[in-house]
Amino acid sequence: MQSKAARGAVCIVAGTASALLPGPVWAADIASNVTSVAGWVAAALVVVLAVLYFAERSARRAAEAALLRQTAEVARLTGLLAAAPMRFWCIAADGSQHGSQDLGRWLGLARNLASLDDLSAAFDKADYGRLRAAFGDPLAGVVDLTAIDRRVIAVEGARGVGDLRVIWFTDVTAARRAAAELQESAAIVGEEYRRFSALLAGTELPFWRRDHNLHLVWCNRAYAEMM
Repeated sequence: MQSKAARGAVCIVAGTASALLPGPVWAADIASNVTSVAGWVAAALVVVLAVLYFAERSARRAAEAALLRQTAEVARLTGLLAAAPMRFWCIAADGSQHGSQDLGRWLGLARNLASLDDLSAAFDKADYGRLRAAFGDPLAGVVDLTAIDRRVIAVEGARGVGDLRVIWFTDVTAARRAAAELQESAAIVGEEYRRFSALLAGTELPFWRRDHNLHLVWCNRAYAEMM
């Protein structure tokens, strides 16, 4: 009788313990859940890293494309300046200077320029003083200077971005020569016209000239006396 009661108590205690304490199946469920959560965390981390990688690569490609565009634009503008029939020199607000790389040789010097002071060798003292004044305030208008090779160089001051001061150099030798020749030709034509008018005025034959409205605009003495 006692043996059966003892065995029953043991069974009851064992059943209660098995109900209260996690068994092998419950432990396996916990391990499975932990493994599943770790997998999700790892997957999320992989996704985040992939997004960051592609975003960084996209930003790098965009920056490289922008740099290529800027480089191409600088090359294009440099080519345009090199092909232009003029040269330039700049002085920034901080005193730094730069300009056309071949300005010195273009002005007939044996070397290129490091600063504006080097231009003193390209002009005589008076013209160099006028060149320095072109960088003054206010900036000078167009000034004609004579280079050491006798070319006529027109310089003009201008303002760039900020307090940047720019001087443009243009070879106007041909234009100034053509203007001088035209002025000389006009003077010759004017002198010939005055001589011819004096000749017509003194002749005994009547001469006159009328405009498109037939108004008399000129006549010689013979015509006036005849009328």
